[in-house]
Amino acid sequence: MKEMIVLIGIPNSGKSSLAKLLVKGVEKSVICSADDFFMVDGEYIYNSEFIKDAHTCCREKAMGACKAEVEMVVIDNTNVSASEIEPYKKMAEKNGYTVREIIVLPTHDGDNGHKVPVKKVLSMIDRLRNRFNDLMLI
Repeated sequence: MKEMIVLIGIPNSGKSSLAKLLVKGVEKSVICSADDFFMVDGEYIYNSEFIKDAHTCCREKAMGACKAEVEMVVIDNTNVSASEIEPYKKMAEKNGYTVREIIVLPTHDGDNGHKVPVKKVLSMIDRLRNRFNDLMLI
């Protein structure tokens, strides 16, 4: 069965660690992350001017994986709003993938690793609450 797993969570909540665990032992798997666009010689160098390009590259990688009929495609981005996930859901459905969404809640002291401003993280949390208003997010 082909599946696309969309991880949802604020920066440094553990999405990338979970992505690596999910694909472990899956012969044909791909992790797609906009963060990969900002990796330079193994170092994460974020530039907000290129965020759209980063997400375009991520979607293209996911589409390539779907067309190659990779067994498991993991989308490792914040995905805090439905509009961020919609292109992946359409892509998955068009290519015969089952979509699973996993919310990853942070278990750390608030340091988000990517140096995302607190105001931006709080905005992401608000979008998550609005999207999943029937769930208690702590």
